[in-house]
Amino acid sequence: MDLLILGASARAAAYSARRAQLRPRAIDLFADADLTALCPARQIAPEDYPHRLADLALESPPGPWLYTGALENQPDLIDRIATNRPLWGNDGTVLRAVRDPFAWSAALRQAGLPCPSVRSSATGLPRDGSWLVKPIASAGGMRIHRLVAETMQPDWPCFYQERIDGLTLSALFIGRPDETLFAGVTGQLLGYPKADYAYVGSVGPWPITPVEASRIRALGDVLARSFGLRGLFGVDFILADGHPWPVEINPRYTASVEVLELALGDSLLSAHRAVFDPTALAIRSTPTPRPRRTVGKLILFAPAECHFPRTSRCRPADNDVFTIPTLGDRPQPGIRFEPGEPIVTLFEHADQVETCLARLKRRQARWEQRLTTKS
Repeated sequence: MDLLILGASARAAAYSARRAQLRPRAIDLFADADLTALCPARQIAPEDYPHRLADLALESPPGPWLYTGALENQPDLIDRIATNRPLWGNDGTVLRAVRDPFAWSAALRQAGLPCPSVRSSATGLPRDGSWLVKPIASAGGMRIHRLVAETMQPDWPCFYQERIDGLTLSALFIGRPDETLFAGVTGQLLGYPKADYAYVGSVGPWPITPVEASRIRALGDVLARSFGLRGLFGVDFILADGHPWPVEINPRYTASVEVLELALGDSLLSAHRAVFDPTALAIRSTPTPRPRRTVGKLILFAPAECHFPRTSRCRPADNDVFTIPTLGDRPQPGIRFEPGEPIVTLFEHADQVETCLARLKRRQARWEQRLTTKS
């Protein structure tokens, strides 16, 4: 079955589709080399994104579709595309409700679960960094910053959220009519120059205690019941004193899906498909069982103006899409990057979270040195 994938970056979801024994097709901003090696992929010009996605989707073969980040901020567009092909995801009605930070915060407080306070105005709030300024239409942690004395009123719609100290994690769930499945937790890697809270990577599965797991499950259950979430959805949270404090709801395929799929050898997109196509057979694991491992990925940003060098082939063996790549989102040849632009995604794996993170950091440093020398 063909599956059309739309979003800013479709590479990870396209590989997940292959793990679910689907035939992916993609439209995104990059049409990276490993994506075009895997499946038919079309690049959309930045000035046409996202409004032309509906027209381009009409030109694709019939079949279901799903969206990736940050199309959850475009509920009208989601509904428009869904009038012409089956949507494997949450529709505009669900998105308008669950993307409202005041609505999901109220639902969690009513259920007696911990949740950061939120405000619509900075009036009366302390300007000591204990509150965050966040965009209503958030994407990848961009434009989030602390509320301090010199903070000016943003010229884009925003709200204010209490800052919680603790571990920055993300939980992945699969909403079903009868229950909410808890798929796992990943650690979030955040921050690069001038964007302290920007998403730059994930590592997982993150170790948690049975008590913490129970509390995280309760969080996903309440959100799924309150807003009718279906299929894969993520909850970014701060783990403080054993309690998850949610800070963002991502009602779609998230960046942590491929990390958990590669680490656990399970096709989570197969379970997502079953929510919308109950006749589908579940693809639960790799053809050859493998030991559990920790997998991490880290976005490499250009340290200077540079070209990305040619590397080895992009495509894994057809029968082994569970192989952990060394690189992902490989740019097409000839693209020149300005300082601070994302170039490629680094992958690593190890037995322990700490070892995996250390390997990612070492590879990041080597790549930055290599790109700086060649620029």
